[in-house]
Amino acid sequence: MKKPPNKASRFALAKGIKIALPTLILAICVTVLWQKIVAMDISAIKSALIAVDLKSCAIAALATWLSLRAVGQYDAIWHQILRTGIASHVAVRAGTTSVAIAQTLGFGAITASLARLRSLPQLSLWQVTQLSAAISLTFMACWALYALVAAWWLGATTQIWIILIALTSIIMLGTVAFGRRKFKGALTTTRLFQLLGWTGFDMLCAAAALYVLLPAGAETPFTMLFAAYIIALGAGLLSSSPGGAAHLTLPY
Repeated sequence: MKKPPNKASRFALAKGIKIALPTLILAICVTVLWQKIVAMDISAIKSALIAVDLKSCAIAALATWLSLRAVGQYDAIWHQILRTGIASHVAVRAGTTSVAIAQTLGFGAITASLARLRSLPQLSLWQVTQLSAAISLTFMACWALYALVAAWWLGATTQIWIILIALTSIIMLGTVAFGRRKFKGALTTTRLFQLLGWTGFDMLCAAAALYVLLPAGAETPFTMLFAAYIIALGAGLLSSSPGGAAHLTLPY
């Protein structure tokens, strides 16, 4: 009879899956988009970047900062729920920094956890892992609700997007609802609505940053771009790709 795997082997397996799955999703996204990638006009991209005026850059930078601060509020709320003893302003700063680093480098859950561990040395690795997992899970649950509306807005009523996003929404929300019992009343309905609101504000600001940087003559309505950005954000989070790499093209 084989012996059950010890804790070390189970941890190694879980860590391997955690790294391999996002890598696989990223590879699939790149494969799907490969024809578009090789057809990119580098000179046209350079010209478009040069054409962006300072005013648009300033507005985009402000919108990006507001977006990151909104995600930082997630940390403040979850620190309260988990009773870590970290002050709200410190939690927001650590969350903002960790998300900015994670979105730039990719592999969000891992890099964000390491950044939080560095920013909050008074917390243990287990506490930071719990925090990062809770933030990722609730953000994806809230995203799924917005994505369901976005897919409908984009006219994906008969496509696989609706089915996949609806299933994701149900699974995520069910997991969050089931997990509420473990927090001894700290994960209240009010806090869930706060998380939902900050998620929407984050995506609104990020979409606004993208919108003001569109080249002159682009006639894409903001509502359509916002909906497309929401879907693209989900693809980026699932693929754990570095900021802007490939996934923003998927909805188009």
